[in-house]
Amino acid sequence: MRWANGASRRLAIPEKELDRVIDVLTAVRAAVPGVRLHLVGTPGEPRRYYRRILRRAASLDWIAIHEDIPRVDLAALVASQRYGIHGMREEHFGMAPAEMVRAGCIVWVPDGGGQVEIVADPRLTYGSVDDAVAKIVRTLRDPGEEAALRAHLASRWPLLSTDRFMREVRAAVDEAIARRY
Repeated sequence: MRWANGASRRLAIPEKELDRVIDVLTAVRAAVPGVRLHLVGTPGEPRRYYRRILRRAASLDWIAIHEDIPRVDLAALVASQRYGIHGMREEHFGMAPAEMVRAGCIVWVPDGGGQVEIVADPRLTYGSVDDAVAKIVRTLRDPGEEAALRAHLASRWPLLSTDRFMREVRAAVDEAIARRY
């Protein structure tokens, strides 16, 4: 099973909670062997945390680290995955989860912040490691659940499109200009 954690500017900063992501997928692997994880980003601060994540990943043969990869390679990597998980709680929007959804991944996110609006389904949000493991394992074991979540997320794609974003920004700019004059 192919997983991505979502691309971020910083691979290993404490706010990304990659330790928790690794804990979740370690428990998922105990129930559903074959899960692999791709961690994507650039080195972060503090370096101590970054080094700890690298050590943990190196000790687990099912985790691959992808640092400083070009945008085109990132898009190809994410598009080749079936599932995604995001660790950061209370993220304002969640570009990484949005990109994973747009790439066709089923994505689980912490229950807080803007990423909750991206997935828009409580089956895809988690409040704890145990909650995430239970929801993920249930989905991986139930093809009907997986199909329902894929269909739900596919319906979210138009809301996450670049075209929609550009239209809304232009409309906001036009409105601001109209108010001024």
